[in-house]
Amino acid sequence: MGSNEDRLVSADKVGISEERGRAVRALAVGNPKEWQEQGHVLPTEGLAFVGFHEVTEVTLDYLQPAIVFSPVLANGFDCIDLAMALHKLGYSGEYRAIAIGYPKPAVI
Repeated sequence: MGSNEDRLVSADKVGISEERGRAVRALAVGNPKEWQEQGHVLPTEGLAFVGFHEVTEVTLDYLQPAIVFSPVLANGFDCIDLAMALHKLGYSGEYRAIAIGYPKPAVI
């Protein structure tokens, strides 16, 4: 997966394109432009982005991420919302909420 556009996976594409039906190392939940604006570097391989409402059983089964990342706070959801959704969906992999730029990250 080379370009930023290739790393964006929309729920309507899940299960349609067989070439995308492979495991990814990491699944980032949120808006990639928001991630970049917060200073996060986007890897060029092994990463797929989905929106919060695209985190479904179908998406997780299709992409089989080893780890899920999200910001602590994002437009429309927070890390607690996502952690609860992942738990409800039976996700058993790693989950990391990214907290960069907060005045007291230890509190989070």
